[in-house]
Amino acid sequence: GLQDIIKPGGSVAIKVNLTGGASTQPLPGRSLAEASATHPEVVRALGMVLRQAGAGPLYIVEAWGMDAFTVCGYEPVAQDLGAELVDLNAEAPFSDFIVMPVGARAFVYDSFPLNRILERVDTFISVAKMKCHYNAGVTLSLKNQIGCTPERFYHVEGNLAPRAAMHGSAEESVTRVPGVIVDINRANPIDFALIDGIMTVEG
Repeated sequence: GLQDIIKPGGSVAIKVNLTGGASTQPLPGRSLAEASATHPEVVRALGMVLRQAGAGPLYIVEAWGMDAFTVCGYEPVAQDLGAELVDLNAEAPFSDFIVMPVGARAFVYDSFPLNRILERVDTFISVAKMKCHYNAGVTLSLKNQIGCTPERFYHVEGNLAPRAAMHGSAEESVTRVPGVIVDINRANPIDFALIDGIMTVEG
């Protein structure tokens, strides 16, 4: 069914979930790809199928810095697929971000500054890890979108938590985080979703 969303030669962005990036400590005896990050072999398999469906330029994207791709094993996968790794925290390969609107009746944010690659690709795919989440219950394809946003715009002075502004206070985060998830998915809709369920995080 990928022919329904892949144009011949069309560009594709694959948004992976590398939460915490290179600073994340994996669970004892597990790699990051097993414990909390989207496994690169899932993306390799997806990329092969996308190539068979006629996809053109492939971009593997995430907003945790280029070192996150390294520690999670994405460099050889990108090389094998002929894909480009893109850090969504940065403007590159463009000179600035684009502001993408949410539309009417936004819950928390009426727009998001995003790397222009997300606006320019023909197909956007979310490849999330199967995990629980303190605020959202689960963190799957839709919440994976929060990692599209450049962290600098949601930093709170004195708060070390990434994108602390999106979470708000402990009291409001239970309703604020789901609202942000809806907003970002309206601003940047997903064309196809895939879940990495090789291993999961529970608790």
